[in-house]
Order: sequence, then structure tokens, then C-alpha cells
Amino acid sequence: MPAIDTAVELLDEYASGVRRFSRSNLQNAYLPSAYLVAADLSWGHLTKAHLVHANLWRANLDWANLVAADLSGAQLVGTHLNWANLSQACLAGADLKQANLEWSSLVAADVRATNLHQAHLTDACYSSQTLFPDGFDPIAAGMRQVDLYEPSNRSTGIVH
Repeated sequence: MPAIDTAVELLDEYASGVRRFSRSNLQNAYLPSAYLVAADLSWGHLTKAHLVHANLWRANLDWANLVAADLSGAQLVGTHLNWANLSQACLAGADLKQANLEWSSLVAADVRATNLHQAHLTDACYSSQTLFPDGFDPIAAGMRQVDLYEPSNRSTGIVH
């Protein structure tokens, strides 16, 4: 598996047939409309990555750090995002049909107008700042609400 530190390297390696990019450092990567179907980006550092309209169909992003990443309009059908940190990420208009997001963090994320049909969200975390599609019930989907640093619970920092 190559050590990938830039978006250009990632796309060049992917074009040559490489699919394993686990633990790559792609913080602030600019990858709009990138075609990364079935890529393994597990444990990747993708904080503030720009992945607008990227095709990540069936990609592995388990344990990835996607804090404040822009995945608006991205194709994430069947993508593995278990234990991924999507806090403050923008997923508006993304397609997460059949995606696996168990134990992921969607705290303060924007998932408005997102297709969550058959998405696996058991024990995924959200906060009162998380923006959901109209009519979506996070409790019915098996999600857990956590709100950080409420004045009534400063000692633990988390309210369940």
C-alpha cells in the first residue's frame, strides 16, 4: 500500500489500479467529482477534504477522520463508514443508500436532502446541531443523541 499525502498522488495511484490507501493523510485534499469506487481509505485522515460529488461507491472509510469534510452530493452507496468521524461534515444531497455508518459520529453534521434509505445507523451519534432530512427519525434508525459541553453536565461533557 503506497503512502499517499496528496490528492494528485491518490488519483494517479487509483488510475494505475491501486485501491488500498489505508491510513493516508489527505487533510484538506481537493477531490471534487473524484472517481474512487471501492477504494480503501480506512483510517484515513481526510479532515476538511473537499469531496463534492465524489463517487465513493462501496469504498471503505471505516475509522476515517472526515471532520468538516465536504461530501455534498457524493455517491456513498454501500460505503463502509463504521466508526468514522463525520462531525461537522456536509453530506447534504449525498446518496448513503445501504451505507454502513454504525458507531460513526454525525455530531453537528449536515445530512439534509440525503438519501439514507437502508443505511445502517445503529449506535451512530448525532447532536442537536445535526441537520437531518425532513421526516427522518434518528431514534427510529437506532442512533444515539450526544450533546457536548452542556452547562448541566460539564463534568462528563456528554449527555445521553
